[in-house]
Amino acid sequence: VPGQTTDHKHSYTLQETKEATCKQEGEQLWKCSCGDSYTEKIAKKSHILTEKKKKATVGENGSVSTVCSVCKTVLKKKVIHAPTTVKVEKERYIYDGKAKKPDVKVVDNQGKTLSSSFYKIVYKDNKDVGKATVTVHLTGNYSGTLTETFEICPKDIKISDIRSTRKSFILEWGKQETQADGYEIVYTTKKAFSKKSLKTVSVKNTQTVSKEIKGLKENQKYYVRIRTYKDVKLGEKRVRIYSNWSNQKMVVTKNK
Repeated sequence: VPGQTTDHKHSYTLQETKEATCKQEGEQLWKCSCGDSYTEKIAKKSHILTEKKKKATVGENGSVSTVCSVCKTVLKKKVIHAPTTVKVEKERYIYDGKAKKPDVKVVDNQGKTLSSSFYKIVYKDNKDVGKATVTVHLTGNYSGTLTETFEICPKDIKISDIRSTRKSFILEWGKQETQADGYEIVYTTKKAFSKKSLKTVSVKNTQTVSKEIKGLKENQKYYVRIRTYKDVKLGEKRVRIYSNWSNQKMVVTKNK
């Protein structure tokens, strides 16, 4: 019929799909034969999470990151601070024939103490007089090693007697043969044992238990103390390890 129009009913078909990702929405394009069209949004996909870890080493921070395995976006990152120092519970022990195993603390570059679950400890040369070594092997979130030393020194000795003559005094002490090579005596006219006034005498035989100190002033006060020593090899060098000093004794030389 001339002039008469026919109602058109849209019939849409899917023409194109842009898939959604975890970074952006997707989209579908629908078209009708008449040319009309519309789009529908497709929601973003969820990130597929994975954890990436970079272990901290001595001097370099590490990290634990939460990353999308698809788009590689870093969603969260936590710094693992680098371990820097080993602190030994005690730096000096007196020899007693037993192995020394001091507690240690490992500290990171923020001054925080690491949990002991992140390292294993190995002690070396930690029984006899000398320089003992503690090595920390880092594990878990950390890798590498840290080392520190501590000292095992000879046993202390005591002055057993001191007596004076006109220009000398005679010192006697208890013998110390175990883990020792000799004795060191210091004497001074200053009770404070100032370095400038000190005189030192070495006795290089542990069997010797007395020593006369000659060439002194008459009627003069002298303050005396003694310690043992042992010479040990440290790498290519030899070093001398000393015991603690004995209590000081005072003696006055005679004037006749």
